[in-house]
Order: sequence, then structure tokens, then C-alpha cells
Amino acid sequence: MQPGGHEEIQAIRAELEGLRAQVDAVGSAGGHAWWTRVTARPRLAKKLTRIGIVALMLALPVMVSASHQFTDVPTSHTFHTAISRLYGARLTTGCTSTKFCPGANVTRGQMAAFLNRGLGRGAVDVGGTGTADDWAAFDNEILAVVDLLHGGAPGGTGHVLVTATASAYTTLAGTCPCELALWLVNADTGEESSGAYQIIADVPGPPDSEGLSWYETSASMSYLFTVPSGVTNTYVLGASLNPTTPPTGDVAGAEWSMSAVYVPFGATGGNPVVPLTTQGVDDLRGH
Repeated sequence: MQPGGHEEIQAIRAELEGLRAQVDAVGSAGGHAWWTRVTARPRLAKKLTRIGIVALMLALPVMVSASHQFTDVPTSHTFHTAISRLYGARLTTGCTSTKFCPGANVTRGQMAAFLNRGLGRGAVDVGGTGTADDWAAFDNEILAVVDLLHGGAPGGTGHVLVTATASAYTTLAGTCPCELALWLVNADTGEESSGAYQIIADVPGPPDSEGLSWYETSASMSYLFTVPSGVTNTYVLGASLNPTTPPTGDVAGAEWSMSAVYVPFGATGGNPVVPLTTQGVDDLRGH
């Protein structure tokens, strides 16, 4: 319902005053007979109540739209949107529980606290190159794990950008074609990216008869997670590698890396909504 205009509210007030006068007249000693007072007064009172409720509903949206998180930052305030986003990411909770104090000065210490809560945080996990045993790691479907402390204070929302790369290779003919699949998961919220897929062909590259022939591929992906602020979440790089014939010996290997960076705002500067999901790491799917 849109807020009522000034003239509309004034008309309702005039009608209320008229009804109050009728109620008083019906209830006066010099008014109608007792049976008229018994029946008419309740009817008028009910009508008066209905009119009052309508007047309240018309006026209420004006009060509701006057401010957001803070009583001293109305929606008409020049910096209302920016302040709301800072609060949404919990980079600040205001100068009191109900006020932001938008006109107050900021000390260098307070500025440091704002920046510390808002600047990104990073974490990384890197896997090294090894032998055929590394291909066995793909069968476990978890290659890398990163624990990242999010910025801001608890209770807000933000984003974490996770990027990952994995590659696998072999010199054994007949091992492939093979499919390499990757995906990313926030183990705490259950949010999961879509998969990235690459094929290791059965044609070596480079096909050089004077040197080793490599059958290899790599896959890279990135995903922006919606996360709660001020807490630590665990991010997992899941993978699977499906060879035609698993390689043996030290002529096959794999390598991978994953990094995660916390950012308080999305591309448009807004605050996200943390998704509600029940999926966790135990539900990781292969392909």
C-alpha cells in the first residue's frame, strides 16, 4: 500500500471527528432513548474503529519507509544505500545499536578498523607434481582444501571468489581417452559450483618421435560463493579422472592448485543473501 496523501489523511481525520461527535451525542443524557443508545453507539464505535485502522494503514508506510537499519539514516539520505551495504557486509554496526551517526568524524583508528574488516582475505592450497599415485588421488574426489576467514563481523553477508586449476598427464599409450572433471564446494554452506570438464585424447602431443609423447590436459574454473561474514568456511576442490586403463609406474602424474579470496560486495556493490541448502561435502558427485 502506498502512503496516503496529505489531503486524503485530512479527510479521514475530519470523518473521525464527526463520528466521535455522534458517539458522544448518542451517549449523552439528553440524547436518544436508551434502546437507541444501546444499538447505535456500538455501531458507531465499530465504524469509528474501522476508519481509525484505515487511517493508520495509510499513515504507517510513511513511517516505515523513513529509515532502514539506523534511525538517523532515512531512505532520503544521500548515503543511505552505501551505509546499508556497509551494514549488510557487517563492516560496521553503527555508533549505537540504532544509530549510524552519519555526520560524526572518523578517527584514524576507526578508519583502520573499517578497512581491516572490509579488505579481502586470501588462502591457497597447491598440490605438487608426482607419479601415477597422483592419479589415484582423483578417485577420492577431493584434491585441495582451503580454510578461509571471511571479513566483516558475524551476522552479515559477503562473497568468496575461488579459482582452481588441475592437470593430468601420462606417457603410456592406451591409457586414454580420459575425462577430467572439476568442481568447487563450500563445505559449510553446501553451495556448489557447476563442473568443468576436459578430455585427455588418445592422440599424443606433441607427436614427436624423437622425444616423449605426452597425453595431457588441464581444466580451470572459478566460482563466486555467497557467504556469511566474520566466520571461517572450508572450500574444497573436488575432481574425478576416468581413464580407459589406469596408468602404472612413474610415467603419469597430476598437479593442482586452488585459491580463495573474500570480497565484501558483489559486482554491483550490493549485499548477497546466503543460500539455504543442505548439501555438504559428503554429497560430492562424480561424473
